[in-house]
Amino acid sequence: MEIPWNVISDNNISLSRNEFNETIKNLKPLYEDPREIVDNYRKVKRKIYYRIILILSLFIALVIISYKFYPYLILLSLPITYILGSILTWVLNPRQFAISCILFIVLFFISPNDLIKYSLIASLIPFIWGYFANLKQKIFLGWSSYASNLVASWEDVEYMDSEFTIKLKKGNARLTPYRADIEFTIIMGGFKAMVNSSIFALRKGRIGYIVVVKVNKYHLFNDKFLPITPLMMGKIREFLYTNFNKKEWELG
Repeated sequence: MEIPWNVISDNNISLSRNEFNETIKNLKPLYEDPREIVDNYRKVKRKIYYRIILILSLFIALVIISYKFYPYLILLSLPITYILGSILTWVLNPRQFAISCILFIVLFFISPNDLIKYSLIASLIPFIWGYFANLKQKIFLGWSSYASNLVASWEDVEYMDSEFTIKLKKGNARLTPYRADIEFTIIMGGFKAMVNSSIFALRKGRIGYIVVVKVNKYHLFNDKFLPITPLMMGKIREFLYTNFNKKEWELG
């Protein structure tokens, strides 16, 4: 069921465009143009590599000093390995990360000191926790546009073309008056992302969109994935515009 704009009074719609902009301004990182995503993560890439080198160097230095001088220093490896695991989400997929975990097992077997040995194997827990707890990255897009109607419920939808698929995972999620929340899956070029979208009715026949794309961080450093991000976001916009501008509607 869809509700046409001309049967709704402006007084019944709570958000103006300025109020919507206030609502989304604290979402970070927030983009209006998907090409900004590509530019931003290319700039971030170098900083992430510097952080990985710094934390990895600190961990190696800690292990060496613990072996040679003061074994109790190895206890500091617990918080350091959590940080290291969280940073490695940018560059390692789960299979590569599993291989890196073997390093701790190797150090466990070759360590002559029991304290160092068991501290290193215990460090696997925060290392794995840090990786999987920080694996997903949220990308926020926010914009508004004119629309011909409000959508009150969503049917199951699958939108496909030669290289792109959008599958609507959950519909009929109207949480408050003049707001719809939907969740769907994006499959493109072998990559998969979960998308959550909140759609708000604004005054004067406009709709405000907040789109949250959840992707694995290592995809954002992938030279194949990042360039197709603007196309992916463009398809999301096209999908939403099409559904909010249908001419056929049923009032009931």
